[in-house]
Amino acid sequence: LYAIVGGVSDYNGTSLDLNFAARDAEMFANALGISARRLFCPPDNPKCEDKVKIKLLTTNDAANLPTKTNFRKAFAEIAQTAKPEDILV
Repeated sequence: LYAIVGGVSDYNGTSLDLNFAARDAEMFANALGISARRLFCPPDNPKCEDKVKIKLLTTNDAANLPTKTNFRKAFAEIAQTAKPEDILV
């Protein structure tokens, strides 16, 4: 399972800022990861990072901001490794 999850809470200026969008994206990515690992990971390898790869882009993480460039980079990385039978969320 591959996933790209984005959440923007901090927009230019303050009138459009959202209180929980970035936090909601973090919680969604976490819940998706837990569920995917239960479905796709064997009991002897519960994290199985080779089967569940989630890229989180939020305004809460300066190193992984939800910019157009970072989304394109995330999709390009998946395109390099995903197989036809993989799932993309």
